[in-house]
Amino acid sequence: MDQNLLLTAEKLTLNPDVQRGWVSRGAFVIKNVTAQAYLTVSNEQALVLDAFAEGRTVPDVFARMLRDRFCLPLREFYELVVKAHQAGILCSTRSRKQPRRAIRWPSVRAFFLLWPSAFLAAVTLVWLACRTPLIVMAWEPLVMGFGVAMVALSMGQMLAGAMLAGAGGEVYPCPFLVSLGWLHLRLDLSDTRLLRPQEQALVVLVSNLPLSLALLAVSFRFPSEALSLAGVWLLAWRPWGAGLPRRLAALFSRYPYLDTDSQFLFLPNQRPQLHWRDWWRRWDWRVCAVELGWAAGWSLLVARITLDGLGLSFMDVFTDWGYWSTTLPIIGSALLITIMVIMVRRWRDGGRQVWRRMRQRWATGRRRWRRDYVFPDNEAALLRVATAHPLLGLLNPYDQAAIIRAWRPVTLKAWTVLAGPEEESHHVGLILSGRAIASRIGKSGKRVRALLLEEGDFFGLPHLSSGGDAVLEVKSRSPVSAMMVPMRVFQEMVIRKLGAQVVYDLTHKYAFLQRLPVCAHWHAHAVARFARLAQIGNYGDGEYIVHAKDETNWFYILYDGVAQVRSDSSLISRLKSGNFFGEISLLQNSVAIADVVAQGQVRCLQIDRTSFLRFMTHNHHVALQLEKISSRRLGYPIFPLETVRFDVRGRYDTEPRKGFGRNSWLRESEGPV
Repeated sequence: MDQNLLLTAEKLTLNPDVQRGWVSRGAFVIKNVTAQAYLTVSNEQALVLDAFAEGRTVPDVFARMLRDRFCLPLREFYELVVKAHQAGILCSTRSRKQPRRAIRWPSVRAFFLLWPSAFLAAVTLVWLACRTPLIVMAWEPLVMGFGVAMVALSMGQMLAGAMLAGAGGEVYPCPFLVSLGWLHLRLDLSDTRLLRPQEQALVVLVSNLPLSLALLAVSFRFPSEALSLAGVWLLAWRPWGAGLPRRLAALFSRYPYLDTDSQFLFLPNQRPQLHWRDWWRRWDWRVCAVELGWAAGWSLLVARITLDGLGLSFMDVFTDWGYWSTTLPIIGSALLITIMVIMVRRWRDGGRQVWRRMRQRWATGRRRWRRDYVFPDNEAALLRVATAHPLLGLLNPYDQAAIIRAWRPVTLKAWTVLAGPEEESHHVGLILSGRAIASRIGKSGKRVRALLLEEGDFFGLPHLSSGGDAVLEVKSRSPVSAMMVPMRVFQEMVIRKLGAQVVYDLTHKYAFLQRLPVCAHWHAHAVARFARLAQIGNYGDGEYIVHAKDETNWFYILYDGVAQVRSDSSLISRLKSGNFFGEISLLQNSVAIADVVAQGQVRCLQIDRTSFLRFMTHNHHVALQLEKISSRRLGYPIFPLETVRFDVRGRYDTEPRKGFGRNSWLRESEGPV
């Protein structure tokens, strides 16, 4: 499903076929029984999922969280929703998929899965009984050790499955062709995540216990057969990937490993540079020290086994400083290259985006100064140009065709006056290439830049607004290629059909908002919607726009003029055209923290609280950007607004929040249901 649809219009419901595990370190695992999917969440994230119990859209839940002052960081919130939907914990319709059948442990079917190991052991015995001089004797210990390892791994899986079943979990069959496990019994023990950390560690250790015992026994009794057995053991205890040490260390870390902290599915989260601070905040030096110590010991053990296999003395090689003076730089260079490759692979998507953006800017800059701009030469291309603009996209196809037939291509030189304030323009132009400046005459007689017009903006429009707009003079800053339409046709086909206010919103306001840094990465339709919602407020000299310690019900963008931000009669800063304020109070559902006073005549684009929150919650890119800017202004993250505590038994120590339900799967604290 498209993420934009999922995060805006899709109505999601909490799946009733879920169960939860034990609360540990403020987190627990939720299992979708039908799909056998798991999600590790914190207590606060569980409350957010519980808000979908009655079936709501993501913007509805987001608005409720803001209203009740209980809001997660937005990247975490959206990542949680996307992953919960992927796991089937949040679903649009109840899943009709048949539940995956678990194994009744122990059962005949489970022991029947031992046939690959039994077959391997039988082939090994037959081969050893009927060997000929053509067989190289050096391979026999390796094959025998590998066969013993497969049998030991199968026994470990059986013991781990028995412990999991005894703890109340489910044991599922696993496909044969899964990594190395197709030669031995391999079970799906994912239900181990629902147990206590101590029980999980015990299951992990028991699964490897027969292999460890077999390695010890073979090492003392048959040393020649221990090489391949030791290789399998080292592979199981490898210090990277899904090795047993990392799984054990994760169980006893001070900070829980949540599914929203890695393997991101929410597209704006797929940039590694965004997560370094969170990673550092969750870093546990004790776990890191244990992992590094084990990695060093594991490496020495591998070196010892390798040198013994080659017939070399480990101590002689280890104390040969001449050898290490040559080898260590090579190892360091290889390690550095490996780290660089990993970092390049992680950063390549962000690098591609930056490179693509730079190429687009370079191409746009070159196109603006080209004098041989190629105009669209067919009706289909002109129709695409017309429908790309939010204003012309509102017209019906007949009126769009009439506008297209009336268009005439025009190329103008740089520093040419496109529309003057002295006389009314007889044509309206749509810029296809180039850049122009729209300015007004200030009170001092000096020209003041009002708008920056680029590709996709109109110029030469009549005076449409009664909100105090002066007639603008438009002058090109680069060669401009535009489509011109007579004023008579534009008034008849556009202004009379849509209304003067709509035309003003989607031309003047739209062009003004598009050039603001806060709207730079918004979709064109989002900017157009914002322009339609914004009202123009006029304030006189010295008039208070916002009062400190009063409830703020508007979001403001300074449209024209200068305003002062004051706190306790002291000047903090000055706001100019394009600056905005009021979003912190709206996001935190709190009072204003400073006064904003008009310095001279001021006009603001302002949106009421309800419209602003509805617009923000339906556009996650807008919400993420406002969260970032508000956090920078405050000096600390604006979200989360509040935290909820659990007691040691896993129950809430506060009353349920208004608007957030409480399900049995959250109340239970006695382990897996």
